[in-house]
Amino acid sequence: MSKKDKIGRFSKARLNNIALQQYYDQTARASDVIVNTVPKSGTTLLQVLLLSLKLNGDFSSLKTYTDGSPWLERPLPVVTADGSLRHRANKDIFKSLDTLSEPRILKQHVLWSEIGTSIDPIIQSQIKYITVIRDIRDIPFSWHSHIQAFSQQFLQFTGMRVDKNRPFSDLSLIHI
Repeated sequence: MSKKDKIGRFSKARLNNIALQQYYDQTARASDVIVNTVPKSGTTLLQVLLLSLKLNGDFSSLKTYTDGSPWLERPLPVVTADGSLRHRANKDIFKSLDTLSEPRILKQHVLWSEIGTSIDPIIQSQIKYITVIRDIRDIPFSWHSHIQAFSQQFLQFTGMRVDKNRPFSDLSLIHI
């Protein structure tokens, strides 16, 4: 990835929320737990397991698991009352990130060389990072299944151009 494709240490990919990543770097906590993996490697499973431990299995205070364990670089859209999708305003995302109880469990899919280079070094040294290693041969099948589940509404909302017969047509598998 060239420097023109990045802002600071962050990729300018279409779905990345650079403001959120920069905000996190300024507000990182020593107690944070970050799940950082190659996409489609069990990130969500690990996130939910950690969140379950934190909440003693009681998810009743959350609408979705992402309310308790957000994705740092790509916050998921919210479904409105009429069933449409919309992006959350950055100020709302920042507020929800700030109000998470400790330890905050956060998700990322970034290169290891991109992690925490803008975070205070003392805090950075105390943050816990967890990853999952998966047989690389399984990842394309998992991604294919994931793409097949996308609704047309989601694809239009995100601007992704995915040919479901060629599931890797609009992807950057930079992590692999």
